[in-house]
Amino acid sequence: MSSGEQYLGYEILRSYFEKRDTWSFREFLVLNRDDIITIPPDCGEWFGLEAAWKTRYLSAIKDLIPDNYEALKKKLNDECSDKKLMMYWEDILCVKKELLVKTIHKRGTLNILSETGRYYSKKLAFDIEGESISITPTGSSSSGRMQDTEKEYKSVSRLTKRFLDNAETSSSKRLTKETHEQDSESSDGLYPNSVDPDSEGQDDGYMTPTPCSIEDPFAEGEEVIITDVSSHIPSSSSEFDMHINDVNISARFRKYVDGAVSLAKTKGLYVEMNTHEILSLSSILVLIPNSYPAKMVEYFGLDLLEAIHRECMPRLSLQLDIEIENVYRRVVKTCLNDSREKGIKLLSTNIAQKDELIDNFGFLILDLIRTLPYEKIRNEPSELTLITNYLDRIMKSAFHMPDKHIVRWPNTALTESKVRKFDGSRTKQPDFVISVNYQSRATNVVFVGEVTGPADQHNVYKNCLDLVRIGVFMKDCVDAAISREAGIKILGFQCIAYKIDFYVLDLRAQGLYTMSHIAQISSSNRPSKDQH
Repeated sequence: MSSGEQYLGYEILRSYFEKRDTWSFREFLVLNRDDIITIPPDCGEWFGLEAAWKTRYLSAIKDLIPDNYEALKKKLNDECSDKKLMMYWEDILCVKKELLVKTIHKRGTLNILSETGRYYSKKLAFDIEGESISITPTGSSSSGRMQDTEKEYKSVSRLTKRFLDNAETSSSKRLTKETHEQDSESSDGLYPNSVDPDSEGQDDGYMTPTPCSIEDPFAEGEEVIITDVSSHIPSSSSEFDMHINDVNISARFRKYVDGAVSLAKTKGLYVEMNTHEILSLSSILVLIPNSYPAKMVEYFGLDLLEAIHRECMPRLSLQLDIEIENVYRRVVKTCLNDSREKGIKLLSTNIAQKDELIDNFGFLILDLIRTLPYEKIRNEPSELTLITNYLDRIMKSAFHMPDKHIVRWPNTALTESKVRKFDGSRTKQPDFVISVNYQSRATNVVFVGEVTGPADQHNVYKNCLDLVRIGVFMKDCVDAAISREAGIKILGFQCIAYKIDFYVLDLRAQGLYTMSHIAQISSSNRPSKDQH
């Protein structure tokens, strides 16, 4: 490619190289994910997509910064050897396929609406204005009934006509402050937020032929966004700011929060798309490796985010003893090859002879062998079944110490937290907590969690909302502890079907809490006798 030729993706590549002082292929991909999704090629395999963008990336280097070509080419090859990039490309391909299906479906739907709208608009306009509706002078009872019928028909026709006329052009609704004000001012008629069918001079806005409830502003099918954000965000530097490698992390975080506030006031913050930005408004910096949004990378840089995560990670040195692991493997093989009873007896004997098994999940393994079936049950468990049959056993075995820490699945509010659920049914109530046993009372929450059953594991909105709730729960618990002059870190987990992600939240500087992903436990949803 010549330097004068503007190939696909040239503009975003040029913008990236001009705005950055250091360059990374991986960072470029994260920052421009949305553009990469929409720009061809639409390859069937991930390596075809990667090869296309590698070629474009190298061409841009040769055109824009030729002196750095050899060094960046070597860096590019090193980055592409990382398997994490393969996961990135597979995710891009998945989104491309989903968009293609939605586009095809939307085009077909719009064609149907267009043809139907034109047909019925003409037909209904003729019914209203033509001679097919004749107004008979009042006099007889039959003429009165005819007038009532015609009046009702005319009203319904006008209402339906407005709906069909606007069906082609009506865009997806979004919840804003303005629509909320309209809801509060609308009358309590049959059609909230719609014009009176008998009114001649009303605006032909979006009409719905079915009643909609004003009690639930988060109705399914609507995109929930946040726009009412306070603009009072502290921006001054402080001696208590967090620094890493001579970089003021607190200052960059304040700029990131300012950007989130600006985005909230202009376009709104979507729960599914702006989870990190929403939590930043509560002074929480979310650190999940390989899941940083483009806005966050733009303000911090990928290398700095990874450095912050390493700094905030707790120093763990947990490793299962090889001898203990071999005991568990022999027990599982005995269960699969002989019988469950023999496996239980073998493990019970080992627990009695080796005290270290007690502190290394010996009773948990014994309990699971007693209760879990050999083959996967085809029916996916509900959220309650997932908790009672599986998750409760794991969490209690790992964390429950009746004289110190108490595991609970509460049905009451969390007194430390001010967070709210949209449905109002479980205000301030997490799914899981661990409390300190103090003077025979469960107080001072140190661990919170949210659970999603297999049936809802693909509900992106619920999963993102639960992550927001976990972050706010954890922050409120830290604040409650600080108010009692106790400096602690709070743990949290999010369980989605058979995967559990663990987080730790800590107050690192004035106005800066870090919520770091520290571990993940997952099990295959297709177990077999070969897995032990």
